Amino acid sequence: MLKDFNYLLDYLPYATETQSRYIQEVAASGSISKTAKSLGVDYRTISKAIERVKTRASKSGYAPDEGFMIPQPEGYSITKTATMYRDPDPNSETPIRWVSNSPDKQAEYDAMREAVEGFRDELPKIDAVQLKANKSRRDDLLNLYILTDYHLGMYAWREEAGADWDINIAEQMLYRWIDYSVVAAPDTQKAVLSQLGDLLHWDGLDAVTPANKHVLDADTRFQLVVRVAIRAMRYLIKRLLEKHEYVHVINADANHDPAGRCWMAEWLDAFYENEPRVTIDVSGGTYYAYQFGETSLFFHHGHKKRINTIAPVFARKFREIYGSSKYSYGHIGHLHHYEASEKNNLMRIEQHQTLAPKDAYAARGGFESDRSSNVITYSNKYGRVSGLEITPEMIMD
Repeated sequence: MLKDFNYLLDYLPYATETQSRYIQEVAASGSISKTAKSLGVDYRTISKAIERVKTRASKSGYAPDEGFMIPQPEGYSITKTATMYRDPDPNSETPIRWVSNSPDKQAEYDAMREAVEGFRDELPKIDAVQLKANKSRRDDLLNLYILTDYHLGMYAWREEAGADWDINIAEQMLYRWIDYSVVAAPDTQKAVLSQLGDLLHWDGLDAVTPANKHVLDADTRFQLVVRVAIRAMRYLIKRLLEKHEYVHVINADANHDPAGRCWMAEWLDAFYENEPRVTIDVSGGTYYAYQFGETSLFFHHGHKKRINTIAPVFARKFREIYGSSKYSYGHIGHLHHYEASEKNNLMRIEQHQTLAPKDAYAARGGFESDRSSNVITYSNKYGRVSGLEITPEMIMD
């Protein structure tokens, strides 16, 4: 029996053009599955689109499913609701009580992740990138390209922070970094691009830290930051595909851009769906691993666990990978300066510097560190065999 979806037509004023088409088709056919098949899109795409329309309508005061229909003035939306409860006991000390609620942050994050998964079926797919001929590529070696705490969108003034930084400088440095790196690094069949987090300086329309809402020095609008981040990641992966036969990409969860990591990973996974030489880590956690023969590599931004406490976490979370490898290495960022742990009983941990300069907050706080990024080469039998340290002076002169 077909379901009556005609009630969805009442949501049309809150829908985009595409969402309106979905709603009208579903109402006419009485089935989301039939509509998805006739339009050639995924069932989840339509289902999530309808949910987004309902969410938008509820913020405008139209939520009949919850018995709430109070239209809001144009330009305003509902951000918090409150309910009044009256105690039946007339002698109660609190005869009237107001209970307020606001959106749960984890629920918002989960909803955003589901939305990304929903529209990924509509994203264009890139054609395979041509691999440059090179008979000297070694299958027993792997290059690890490390990028961390790049803070796209940050503004820094040389007189205050010691170096200038804006979206244009940041983008050009990324291109020069990868161009230099692929030439200087050994010729290997496999590569891992480890973006260890905080690629974006902030995570939404307001230039503040996600958790504590600290105001940040922003260079530009968030939409341009997103545009540059996507364009830059495409360029980095393209250059790696020209040098290496296989490229694995990690975008780590971090404190400045936890949602950005989510949509970037999902978008890249969809974009390179037709490129068999690229794999994207889309796991939902904050710790990551990659195994190369008898060598295991582990990654974390460093905002949850620090250099002296992270090794047991890696070993425990990735028991099979750790247990089946002879050499293990962990990589973190977050603090913007280099530190290498003494090789403990589990693995060696490295904390990496960033190519980005200090912002005003770090400069005023006296936080000093050099700037660099690393390319490390590992053997599938002997662990780490060599490394490159690339500084801004080497690539921007």
